[in-house]
Amino acid sequence: MRCPSSLFLFIFALLLLIPGTVTLPLMDRDEPRFAQATLEMMETDQWVIPYFNGEYRFDKPPLTYWWMRIHYLILGKGELAARLHSILAAGLTALVIARIGSFLYSPRAGILAGIGFLTCLQTLVHGRLCVADMAMILGVTATMDAMVRYLFRDQEWKGLEKWGHFGYLSLALAFGFLAKGPIAWIIPCLSLALFVWPFGRGEIESRWRTLGRIPWLSSFAIATGICLLWAVPALIQTKGEFFNVGIGTHVIERGLQPFNGRKMIPGVYYLATIIPSLLPWSAFTWHALFRGGLPESDPKRSLLLAWYLAPFLVFSFYSTQLPHYVMPGFAAFFLLLFRGGRLPTLENQIEKRWFLATALGTLVVTAGGMILLAFAQQNMEGEMRNILPVLFLGLGAVCFVGGVVPFLILLTNRPAAASQSHAIFRQGLPLIAVYLIGTAWITSLLAEKLREVNLVSRVENHLIQSGIPKRLVSHAFGEPSLVFYLADKTRFQFGSGVDTLIKENEGLDKETKLLVRSKTWSVFEGFLQTPHLPKLDESGKILNRFDGSNYRIDTVHGYNPARTTWEEILLISPGP
Repeated sequence: MRCPSSLFLFIFALLLLIPGTVTLPLMDRDEPRFAQATLEMMETDQWVIPYFNGEYRFDKPPLTYWWMRIHYLILGKGELAARLHSILAAGLTALVIARIGSFLYSPRAGILAGIGFLTCLQTLVHGRLCVADMAMILGVTATMDAMVRYLFRDQEWKGLEKWGHFGYLSLALAFGFLAKGPIAWIIPCLSLALFVWPFGRGEIESRWRTLGRIPWLSSFAIATGICLLWAVPALIQTKGEFFNVGIGTHVIERGLQPFNGRKMIPGVYYLATIIPSLLPWSAFTWHALFRGGLPESDPKRSLLLAWYLAPFLVFSFYSTQLPHYVMPGFAAFFLLLFRGGRLPTLENQIEKRWFLATALGTLVVTAGGMILLAFAQQNMEGEMRNILPVLFLGLGAVCFVGGVVPFLILLTNRPAAASQSHAIFRQGLPLIAVYLIGTAWITSLLAEKLREVNLVSRVENHLIQSGIPKRLVSHAFGEPSLVFYLADKTRFQFGSGVDTLIKENEGLDKETKLLVRSKTWSVFEGFLQTPHLPKLDESGKILNRFDGSNYRIDTVHGYNPARTTWEEILLISPGP
């Protein structure tokens, strides 16, 4: 791929993902844990073991913390520094996708596949979150890039070229593992297994021999050695707990226990979530996956199909199911979609019906959601109505990306683009401009509105105005973002419920303030009910215990995006 195309793709990634990132508060439960753990590693000059609020954090290997540390040193503490690694990882992943597409098909196919990856709805979300997923996706994509070159090379490599490809594969494997553990190795290996069977039926023997081109033992040995440089000190320092908790609890147990009590039905969850995740390009799914007949006769296509399917097979039987888990296969989807080096077309009735069902379905669902929100407004009490602009903007973003953009793609895809090498980019520039401006405006406005109603931001502002105590004790309100925003001003202690609160705080000193979740309203369940009653209400129990002139009780309301709930928090301190 040429340097100007790479530069364009990377700048496009920055322009697409940075807007809104600076003003959007850390919200997801994992975001503040990653952000704060990196700060605590810097404060203690620790490189091996991450800590959160002074305690071990065994969730992920350390690469994400190391990467974030660079940005903290350059930009200081803040949302952009905490999330910049995901933005850069998304841009680099797009470059690797373009590199694969250029090798397998054409430079135009590669650059379009990279753009497709960046513009899908799931990348718009996870490309700006302070978590480890995008770094892991970069590692998986680079690993597949290296393996593709081994499988489809047209001549034997010699000298530096041979060692360069070997080093690239080994480093990509190590990078992926250090980002998020063994899943970065499972996905490529399963992809190649599926490439042999079932996608290689009829030529299993020849494809098996093709896999012999990959230096399996030596590359995995080098990658394992690199990972052990961190893993051995980590296991020694924690007496094996990093493995027991990091793998035993966060990998194995989460695979056996459904998330939040959700019922796990293999395959069904991702069949439902993949359509919104890939918007606007899911409208062209039939074009990407099924055009071309049986895959056995086309090794390149069968490998990409295997790569796309591998995360579905892994995580469909994994009890903890989240939409972004299948993102490691998204690169293959976009390489399939743009393998012809042009925007997708609709050539038969099935493709047209799928397109209309997806694009029009998105318009109908989002429009219906907005109508329901309009009716729900009269049932929402007081400040809770402030969440409506956030919900309207969220639905508007999905409507734009999944309902409007697919039709703009069809309007852009004129016949001249197929025959002229640069016509597709000249024709596509207005669409790119509209997409950038539209997403930048919506995400920036959404981030601003979210900060206004964000529960943790409101609690933080209240504490700053009323005076931050030396110690904050939280019961039934264990939101880790409070630690990130207030750790340099106070000591934060998590508790475990109202009964414990009452028992342990008979003598509440003047340097301590209690934060208690007293009421919770579900935003998406029952918001049309009149009145909109809370699904949790322990305010009476709390107020009975702390009522009287000995305590001051302040109330803060706000939206908790980690739980998608509207909540009431009581801040309790000694004095009238």
